[in-house]
Amino acid sequence: MNDRRVALVTGASSGIGAATVRALAAAGFEVIGAARRLERVEEVVGEVRGRAVRLDVTDPESVAELRARLPSIETYVCIGAAVPVWA
Repeated sequence: MNDRRVALVTGASSGIGAATVRALAAAGFEVIGAARRLERVEEVVGEVRGRAVRLDVTDPESVAELRARLPSIETYVCIGAAVPVWA
């Protein structure tokens, strides 16, 4: 059983999002990196043994699909979206 806390980071394929993935993993979180550019986010989360998922935060269907298939999320960090998408 995995006792690590789970964090979802959107915009995780580069910049602040990628840095956030690394920081949360270093703090002991199991990190799920989400971005439109799946190939890029796979590289980032691969560094920390996280999980990559495709997500377009501007598309309500993309958000709903991801939310339906994820475990409970303790921490949600939204990078690059103008409106909250998970609440």
